[in-house]
Amino acid sequence: MTGKRTIDGASHQMEYGGFVNTVGAVVNDYRGVYWHKLTTNSITVHKHGNDENWEYARVLIWKISET
Repeated sequence: MTGKRTIDGASHQMEYGGFVNTVGAVVNDYRGVYWHKLTTNSITVHKHGNDENWEYARVLIWKISET
């Protein structure tokens, strides 16, 4: 999975998997993206609400046949 932001058009993987910023014991910032619920027909991609870098996401899935 790669992302793209509209500010400069850069492709990246910043905060892939999600990033939680804490100050002391207080969580104050959720950024990044991650995928979950992969099935044979679908995948769910989640973007955290405070993220500014993932305007677009590209997900590539390879299916390797079992022989």
